Formats: sequence, C-alpha cells, structure tokens
Amino acid sequence: GTLNMQDLSVRLAEVGYTDPVVIAAFGMMAAGLAIKIALFPVHTWLADAHASAPDGISAVISALVPAVAVYAFARIIYTVFTVDFIQTNPDVGTILLLVGLLSLFAGSTFAILQDHIKLVLAYSTVSQFGIVLIGLSIANETAIFGAIFQMFGHGIVKASLFLLAGMIALRFGGIRHIEEYGGLAKQAPVMAGAFAVLAVAMIGLPPTFGFVGKWYIALGAFEEGMWYVSLLVLGSTLLSAAYILPFVNRIYFYSFDGTDADPERITRGMMLAIVAGAILGIVLGFTSGEIHTLLEGAIDALLEA
Repeated sequence: GTLNMQDLSVRLAEVGYTDPVVIAAFGMMAAGLAIKIALFPVHTWLADAHASAPDGISAVISALVPAVAVYAFARIIYTVFTVDFIQTNPDVGTILLLVGLLSLFAGSTFAILQDHIKLVLAYSTVSQFGIVLIGLSIANETAIFGAIFQMFGHGIVKASLFLLAGMIALRFGGIRHIEEYGGLAKQAPVMAGAFAVLAVAMIGLPPTFGFVGKWYIALGAFEEGMWYVSLLVLGSTLLSAAYILPFVNRIYFYSFDGTDADPERITRGMMLAIVAGAILGIVLGFTSGEIHTLLEGAIDALLEA
C-alpha cells in the first residue's frame, strides 16, 4: 500500500522479515541493482560499454553509474529493509559478502588478462565495487565508512585515469595497448607522473584513499570476527598491482618507439584536471580522519533507520 521508504520499513517489519515475499522482493531488487553496479557475474556490460564509448563517457560510466546504484542499494538495505532484516536472515548477508568477494577477485583476474587500457580499467571497476559491497555487507559503522570512502575516492581516481588514457591516445596517435606505452615518460613527463600517482592510489598503497578505504573495510570485518575477510581485502592489493603496474613499468622503463603525433591537442585545462585528480587521490588519504568525523553521525543514523 505504499512506496515511501520509511513507511515500507515499518510495514515490512510487521509482515515479518522471514516472509517469502519479503525475501523475494529483496532478492529481485538486489539482482537488478547488481547489474547496474556491475557485480560478478552480471558485470559483462561494463567492459563492452567502456571499450566502445568515448573516453569522457567511459569516465562517467565508471565513476558515477555504479556509485549511484550502490547508493540506491544502500538505501534499500538500510532504510527499507533495515539491518534487522540482515540479522534475521544471516544467509542474505553471507550471499552479499560472497558476491562482493567474487567481484573483487574475478574483476582483478579479468583485468590482469587484458592488455587494452580501457578494458583493464573497466574490470578494475568490477573489482573495486566488489570491495564496496563487502563493506556494505559487513554492516557496521567502520566498514560502511570504508565503503563510502572507497567509492568516493574511486570515482575521482578512475575518472582521472580514463581521461588520462584518452589524452594519451589523443596525443600519441590512438595508442591503447600496453606494448604501445613504452617510454611515454620521456615524451610526456607530467602525464606519466599523473598516471603513476593515480595507479598507486588505485592499487591502495599508503597514504592514498585506496589504502584507507580498504583498511576501514578490513578493520570492520575484523571487528565482526571475520579475520579471513580482512586478509582477503588487504591481500587484493597485490592483484591490483598486477594489472596496473605493468603499464607504469612500460611508461618508465621501456624505450619510446611511437610518434608524438599531436602534443598541441592536449590543453592546459586537460592537464590541470588529471593533476588535480592525482593530488586528490593522495590528499583524501591524509584527510580521512576528518571525513570520518563528518560522516560518523550520518552512518549511525543509517544503521539505526
């Protein structure tokens, strides 16, 4: 009799969280939003979309589309069904956690197997939002903050990487594959430096946002006694390094054998955008404590909704 989320939370509790209709409704909403988030195994549209879309559109798809879907999913979980639903149906929380872990490792594995920069970044998005779902499924204040922080930082850094990949292609005659990135640091040192910093942030090394987000999610898992999840989340850093560091290696430690086709097509505004993204990837890590303080009340209210 209602579509208002606050009213629904009351009426679902009255019906009972174990009612098959209530569980089925959650399952169908979760399946639909999993497609929009691009979680494994319903992630395949994301790679195709990135491969065929213009670079600016790829940045929007990767940074915003899954994030909006995650926000909607978080509201469905915590505002409509509430934490009590997850606690009453622990199998639901377990399934969400498993889907997050599968997305994390499947996305990283697929990314390692690619040599096209946009496909690497696309599958990286699958992996990164697997980490976000893990934080949401743990459902405590620490892990949820880590999920929010990871999602926000990912949007900035991944959008910057897609724009940078487009700038490199624009300047150097449409190059996209790893073997074509050799020696770019000598021709475009600022672009190469921004790529390296953004890569470190996406891997999740200190002091970048990626490290802080993973750390809070791992800490939240540890608080719930799920030490194995903590190890898997922190260990995923090695997989992230495996698919992005080969590009950095090519850029800095191989000789350049391409053509600097049109350096004048790269404007000052373009350069400022990617440098700002790289700086934010680091600054977010240093300001995580202040951001946590700002969001603490909101997260507590979300859990108590």
